Amino acid sequence: MTENKEENVSKIDEKRPGTTDAPKPLGSETGEPEKKIEKKEADEKEKKEPEKKEQIKEAAAEKKEEPKKEVKPIDVKVFTIPLRKAFRKSRGKRTSYAVKLIKEFLRRHLKMKPKDDKTIKLGKYLNEKLWERGIKKPPRRVRVNVALVGNEYRVELVGKKYEEFRAKPGKKREGMAEKLAARLGGKALQKEAEKKMIEGKKDKQKKSINTASTEKNNG
Repeated sequence: MTENKEENVSKIDEKRPGTTDAPKPLGSETGEPEKKIEKKEADEKEKKEPEKKEQIKEAAAEKKEEPKKEVKPIDVKVFTIPLRKAFRKSRGKRTSYAVKLIKEFLRRHLKMKPKDDKTIKLGKYLNEKLWERGIKKPPRRVRVNVALVGNEYRVELVGKKYEEFRAKPGKKREGMAEKLAARLGGKALQKEAEKKMIEGKKDKQKKSINTASTEKNNG
């Protein structure tokens, strides 16, 4: 009976978890597998580091290749500028005086110095609006956007994108000789030159005769 009990107890202990000693992995006491894992991790890190450096270089090159963005205006203000005082001037000076009024108004409201008038740039569409009806009839008022870009104050009509105004080169006035040459041609100019030469010679002869007669009278 006692032998049967001992056998049953041993069978029950075998069935219970954790009672039997599980086989230990080889080399667990010496720590060899842990060293191998550490070496693998170090090798993987060394492989990843050059890849990361390459990715950083590629990202920096892409940033350099990107086109530069346009400079956005720092501050934008809207003004309605009255130009009625321009009609106090004579008719031939009204529109040019209206340009001065715009700059004076902006200088006063933006608290600028008189030296800073050169930094105020009037746009293409604003200039066209001022000269639309000629020099005698400028508009009574103008509604304007003022944008500060760098050190420049760019002024343009409301609802229009700023475009730099460039004056067209003026035509040279032609004299009478040039007009005659355009009408008659080169032969007419040659005849005129010959006439001038003959007239010049005659004048010299008259002067020489006059000088000779005066010398005789004095003598």
